[in-house]
Amino acid sequence: MAYYDDPNYPGNPNPWYKDYTWYGGYDSNDASYMREMPMPPTPPMPCPKPPMPPMPCPMPPMHPMPPMPCPMPPMHPMPPMPCPEHPMPPMHPMPPMPPMPCPEHPMPCPKPHECPQPDVDYYTYPSNLEDALRLLEDSIKGERHDVMYYDCLMKMAPAEDRKIIEGIKEDEKRHGQLVRTVYCEMTGHTFPPTPPMEIKPPKSYCDGIQDALYGEWMAMERYRKILYAMQRRRHINMLTEIYTDEMKHASKLNYLYTRNECWEKCSPNK
Repeated sequence: MAYYDDPNYPGNPNPWYKDYTWYGGYDSNDASYMREMPMPPTPPMPCPKPPMPPMPCPMPPMHPMPPMPCPMPPMHPMPPMPCPEHPMPPMHPMPPMPPMPCPEHPMPCPKPHECPQPDVDYYTYPSNLEDALRLLEDSIKGERHDVMYYDCLMKMAPAEDRKIIEGIKEDEKRHGQLVRTVYCEMTGHTFPPTPPMEIKPPKSYCDGIQDALYGEWMAMERYRKILYAMQRRRHINMLTEIYTDEMKHASKLNYLYTRNECWEKCSPNK
């Protein structure tokens, strides 16, 4: 084996340390070759360097100072104004302006244009107020009559027509309350209660529908004239409700007149 030729091998006749007297050497019975050389001590760790200090913030640039203004030269006092040799005369006031002469032939004022007017004017307030109050009184009496008349007509009507006539009767009751409210708020007086009255029943159911239809048409014309004299929004709203209800009643009565074929059963027009 090659390692036998190793000069460090024990028993080698020519060991490498023969010339080194300081080395004790070893033979086959010496185990000093098995001792390990001591490791040199580890040098101490150097102390860490101190950290670098932070860089200071740069200083803002200095603005150059503006140049100093040049001193102004001293002002010399102004010499006094010389007195005029010839003073100015005082100003005289201007004479007033003469009045404008009147024209020899003044222009005449044009006459207002006259528009055509209706023969009967019940549209203009307050001239129509007196007639409106009189019509309100007639309406209070008429609504009482209409309620009793529709109650009589409902008894004569067939079963399928009674609901329509009953709705018309309830509207007439409400109209009487509204008309009394308008009359009281306009005059400051309460209209006295209407006494009971006798209602002559119609000859037939169709005659009763026809008479009620004529009464609704007349009521529409009456309430329309009353509406022209109303000035407060509250009264206009009340009269508008009554007026439109009367139109609705006329349409319902016309429907009943057609459904019952009253054109063949009614008596001739009065």
